[in-house]
Amino acid sequence: MRNIFLLWGLLFAPLFLCAQTSTLTGKVVDEEGTPIFAANVFLAQHANVGAITDPNGAFQIAIPSPTLLHDTLVIAYMGYQTQRIALKGKSTLPAPIVLKEERVAIADTYIIATPSATREFAVKEYKPLNIYADPRANADVLKVVTSHP
Repeated sequence: MRNIFLLWGLLFAPLFLCAQTSTLTGKVVDEEGTPIFAANVFLAQHANVGAITDPNGAFQIAIPSPTLLHDTLVIAYMGYQTQRIALKGKSTLPAPIVLKEERVAIADTYIIATPSATREFAVKEYKPLNIYADPRANADVLKVVTSHP
């Protein structure tokens, strides 16, 4: 009888271990209430546990261990201040998470001109005689195009 209980315990132990996964859900918006798409949402001490917000600003993170619910949630998006929220064992967040715009003052602006790309991509015209006369082409149209600047 004892062996039967031990066998049942071994069979059902993985079910209890799998049930330890928690799901953390939330929504990220800006100050005007517009959903923020593609914001990074992750745990501070476990950066490999995270998600990216969908077009509605919603995210869902599967947290593999309940001990990770005592970590800090980090929400980061370019142009907005990074926000940190202490989870304290909660699996629900205040709805919605509001990111504030980050204002950066730029001291100097430099404009540097580069050579025009139109010369590189200009249309070139080759006559059939030039294709056959060019020794690099070997009478092949593609070789003529690739061998000339």
